Amino acid sequence: MFKYFIFDLDGTLAYTIGDLRNAMNLTFEKYGFPLVDDAKVLASINHGTKDFVRKCLPEKAEKTDDFINEVIDEYLKIYGENCLLYTKPYEHVNDILDHGKKNGAKMAVFSNKHDPCTKHIVKTLFPNVFDVVLGGGTEFPHKP
Repeated sequence: MFKYFIFDLDGTLAYTIGDLRNAMNLTFEKYGFPLVDDAKVLASINHGTKDFVRKCLPEKAEKTDDFINEVIDEYLKIYGENCLLYTKPYEHVNDILDHGKKNGAKMAVFSNKHDPCTKHIVKTLFPNVFDVVLGGGTEFPHKP
């Protein structure tokens, strides 16, 4: 039997596209940018928040580091307040996690999602399951 399990969050434990899209669109509304759809979100995620925001920005948007950082700050504020409107665990995930926990496995989440949001989502959707939860911005590099 395995002793350790490390999970990603987005697209592995929980379906998060709706909240990612919603937060990006609320952010973009403040800047007068066109809204993004699920396909754009899916094509833009997986390499951390800065890359996600940069890839979602419209072609004509300013792409300086200062501006991107401003948009990231706004996005993280909005997402942090709205990260559990649509996010739900995948079917049967809790059964799998319960099985691992009952068999004494140590469980962890390691996500590129911003660390405070990762911790909030995991604590809410999967209370008392994970021994370690780490998100983006921690001392570890983004996952490949």
